[in-house]
Amino acid sequence: MGDSGTITFGNTLDGDAGSDTLTINSGTGTIDFAGKVGNTQGVGGITINSTSGNITFAETIDDTNSRGTQLNLDAGTGTLTFTGAVGAAPLTSLTIDAGAVDFDNTVAIAGNIDLDTVTASFDNTVATTGGGTVTISNSGTLTIAGAADMTLDGAFYQDGSGGVSSAGDITTTGDGIAFDGALTLTGDQILNTTSSAAAGANVSFNSTVTGAQSLTVNSGTGGTAAFSNSVGATPLTGLTIDAGATNFLNTLAVAGNVDIDTVTGRFDNTVQTTGGGSVTVTN
Repeated sequence: MGDSGTITFGNTLDGDAGSDTLTINSGTGTIDFAGKVGNTQGVGGITINSTSGNITFAETIDDTNSRGTQLNLDAGTGTLTFTGAVGAAPLTSLTIDAGAVDFDNTVAIAGNIDLDTVTASFDNTVATTGGGTVTISNSGTLTIAGAADMTLDGAFYQDGSGGVSSAGDITTTGDGIAFDGALTLTGDQILNTTSSAAAGANVSFNSTVTGAQSLTVNSGTGGTAAFSNSVGATPLTGLTIDAGATNFLNTLAVAGNVDIDTVTGRFDNTVQTTGGGSVTVTN
């Protein structure tokens, strides 16, 4: 199916019992799914290619009866909007390339989530199974709301040049968590790599961390909590770390307590607390 005009699916879109797929090449045209996708039968694969047209899913997208639905969406410079839940019956994979991506509801994928976008926002929970990783390459701002906790069976990688505004917790099953962009805390945040794996994994902050909120990092007995740039240009309200190794390569400022339980610790620059905050390192 291909066209540069608007394409609208006004009702439910279901697959059949065969190995069905849907491919749409829309050019600059917009694509609107007004009804549910995969409501009684999942579609084996959905591929959409657009140069700049917006793509909107107004209702749920499901892999009903486990058809192995792979969702591959390229909106070019356009915006992808998911109003309904993605994967109440989890999809097999989700791959997106767009100018902006907005998830207004829950996301559940039995595999990998891969986003390449300028901006992205998550307003509700995200879950992966089957070892699924989440990789987000954003050149603009990635926003993770307080309600958008992520429970992942694989790693979390934010590897874009853009910043991250986050209040949502991230939990993995012994897989790493990494932020390449500057992280601004907009709510208290817990980053935990030890769900079902006490050894944990590395949690890496490759740019600055700031925001008047508390941060808890659990890298387990075998992981490293690594802060490569300054922490607390706007001081954090609290910092708690449990890790095999903890490394601060730049300044640290907290308007509250710093509690670190670690095998080895490293501080390469100044440490400052205000508000009566103490520093406790158990090594």
